[in-house]
Amino acid sequence: MTNVETEEILEFEAEDNPEVEEMSEAEDVEPTGSTPAFVRAKAFHCTPLLSSPRVLKEVASGSPVKQNLVQRVPKPAKKARREKREPSLPSNLVKKMFTHYIKMPVTKEALQVVDRCVNVYFKHLSNDLEAYANHARRKTAEAADLELLMRRQGLITDKTPLNVLVERHLPLEYRKLLIPIAISGNKVIPQKLK
Repeated sequence: MTNVETEEILEFEAEDNPEVEEMSEAEDVEPTGSTPAFVRAKAFHCTPLLSSPRVLKEVASGSPVKQNLVQRVPKPAKKARREKREPSLPSNLVKKMFTHYIKMPVTKEALQVVDRCVNVYFKHLSNDLEAYANHARRKTAEAADLELLMRRQGLITDKTPLNVLVERHLPLEYRKLLIPIAISGNKVIPQKLK
């Protein structure tokens, strides 16, 4: 909007309202902003002089201000951290493995019992491996410790060595990682762990 159009609007409104003339005089002092003059003139009409708020009067007079006027919002309580759970196999993995080998439907209660048994088994297994490593004055358990434990549990015998169990129960990708295979160039994969 140009200044000419703004002046025309102000003259038109000035005929209806004498207060708009006061606004137009004040407008000459202020630079023209992005807000049209008639909008500022209406805003000027709508805002009567306000008296000071009661709270400010009380502060100025020196009387104590009521603390109830401003209520603080209580902070939400911090979420309690979850209890540390012992690491365990996922229950859906245990369910799939168990139903694969049992080959019949199983109730939820039975699967919960199996899940607890698996957790107890692996807890005892880890404790035994730790005891074997401590006895050998090592801080890490080795493959030989696990093989000895499986032999004591009766899983590995002279008739069924560890390689046979690996071939029987693990897929080919894992077999290649665990069982040494000779390839061309007289190389053995995987190389024996030191």
